[in-house]
Amino acid sequence: MKRWFSIASLRFQAVAAISALIIITSAILVGFLIKSQKQNITAELEKRGASLVKMLANNSEYGVMIESDYILTDLMKTLSVERDFLFVAIQNPGGKIIAQVSMLGPEFSLKTFLDEDVKNMMLSKTVLTKQKKIPDRDLELIEFVYPVFKYSVEGGISREELGVVMPSVSDPDIQAEAIGLARLGISLEKVKKDIARMVWMTIFLTSLVVFAAIVVTITLVNFIIKPVENLVDVTERIAAGDLSHDVPVKSNDELGRLATSFNKMTDSLRNYREEVEMYNRTLEQKIAERTSELEAAQKQLIQSEKMAAIGELAAGVAHELNNPMGGILGYSQYALEKLSSKKAADLADDDIEMQCRFLEDIEQQARRCKTIIKNLLKFSRTSAKTEFEYFNLNQALEETLTFVQHQLDMKNILLEKNLDQSLPAYYGNASQLQQVFTNIMLNAQQAMPEGGNLKIETRFSPPIGEFQGCVEVEFTDTGMGIPPEILNKIFEPFYTTKDVGKGTGLGLSISYGIIKEHQGDILVKSKVGEGTTFTLVLPLETIVSDNRKTFSTREESASQNK
Repeated sequence: MKRWFSIASLRFQAVAAISALIIITSAILVGFLIKSQKQNITAELEKRGASLVKMLANNSEYGVMIESDYILTDLMKTLSVERDFLFVAIQNPGGKIIAQVSMLGPEFSLKTFLDEDVKNMMLSKTVLTKQKKIPDRDLELIEFVYPVFKYSVEGGISREELGVVMPSVSDPDIQAEAIGLARLGISLEKVKKDIARMVWMTIFLTSLVVFAAIVVTITLVNFIIKPVENLVDVTERIAAGDLSHDVPVKSNDELGRLATSFNKMTDSLRNYREEVEMYNRTLEQKIAERTSELEAAQKQLIQSEKMAAIGELAAGVAHELNNPMGGILGYSQYALEKLSSKKAADLADDDIEMQCRFLEDIEQQARRCKTIIKNLLKFSRTSAKTEFEYFNLNQALEETLTFVQHQLDMKNILLEKNLDQSLPAYYGNASQLQQVFTNIMLNAQQAMPEGGNLKIETRFSPPIGEFQGCVEVEFTDTGMGIPPEILNKIFEPFYTTKDVGKGTGLGLSISYGIIKEHQGDILVKSKVGEGTTFTLVLPLETIVSDNRKTFSTREESASQNK
């Protein structure tokens, strides 16, 4: 229903346009018809009045000549029975009323009403017509004036002698002399009522025709627009993604063929969407498979980078193990020689004490080798998936230093540690973060081939407001530094400034990915010739930052419980 009253609807516009055209055309036709009918009625009245006044004038010749009121009145009474008759009068050339018959009543002075230029009127050879109005009676009338002629021919023979009844004033053989005026008044009230009745009847009939035409127009427009509206409804549903509806086809005309074509298009769209959905499902499956392959490749890449780091550490680890193993071997051989050359009972107390010291050194060096090997194995261990747990970040750094320390010592690099012992427990993957520590420290060692200083610092930024807090691990070296033009490229995969065979270009790229997986960030500041600072920013979980628990406090509470 709203569409009917919507100005923007095609139905409303079509009905309004056609209805306006019908109304305007009908109004023009009615106006023309009314005007024509008025003219016809007026012309008929004038024709009838002219005929009556001429007949009266021709029949009044004798009565005017003898000025017989009786004869003229008798003639006038025959006209008084005419419809809309008001008055009739005969005047002589001087304007005197010879005879009259009036329907206006005795109080109405016909002489005053007819007091006009009679002589000029008598010169007319045709019927004069004038519309007048009686002011005090609000009455309109039409007056017909025609001269009363006396006809004769050459020799003075009169019309009565010739037996001429209706001579013509235009006949050259007949002489006509005006001897008076015949005046006839006919009311226009009846004519006005007839015209008004005719106007209202015409308007009424025209209104019926216009109403019928509008009804027919609405029916036809609805018959044409309804299929279009159905098409629009289905189009809107299709635009919303609903392809389950078709346009009803009720005819074989142009609209029917349009609906059929639209339904075919909808079927094609439905089929295409099903195909696209099927392709999407297949694509999602392929994406999942490819994602799994990429994850596996990434894990292999991380593991290969670990192996590359282990390869770089191998020489240092071998040298690191060589010293304690040499001590173990020497002390053990010496102890065996002493014990083999003499019986244990013959040994002096000093010898026994010395042998105990040797054995203690053997135990200490063996434990050192065990720690190095354990940390190296822990670093190289492959995990099927990234497992997060709470751990001590300072301890993870210390474990990493056990197999990197010798590399630093060989390059005459002085290590300075400033570890915040109040760090909260961190939730992450210790093995992955140790790989990051190793990559950064090895890069620092390679950046200082002539030796230098490496400072490692940890600190805790407590939560403030919406900030949940974070742990920062900072590595500062006094190496060559990184040029500004390549500073933004150091985290790109396979980007390296080292010689061929001395680096994969994956260390910092993998480190960056690990830190991002921990929702953290790596900040780099460097100046050529002065050194570089890598800062690892690791955000804390809300529960950890709220509890503010450290491993030292946990150990203290555990010891108290025991």
